[in-house]
Amino acid sequence: MLKYDYYRMATPQMIVRGTQNLSEVAAIAVSLPESTGCLTISGYTAGEELATYNYGNGKIVLNTFRLLETLGENPVSDRILLNLICQG
Repeated sequence: MLKYDYYRMATPQMIVRGTQNLSEVAAIAVSLPESTGCLTISGYTAGEELATYNYGNGKIVLNTFRLLETLGENPVSDRILLNLICQG
């Protein structure tokens, strides 16, 4: 779980749910349905914000953080993007 006050500028407006071939999760979200548009019985929804999935013989990274919108203005976005590049 991420600290909202630190990550708020890069916080995703959507999450990924119900995916197959999940390999590794770097960040998850638990939120109220009105913030994601998902209706659930419990009133909450959860999913991945940054994760790696198996894809054929390789892997694909799925990111929902707002990196491009805040790049150069937010050190969190800069660091996440740099880490993604270094891991690739």
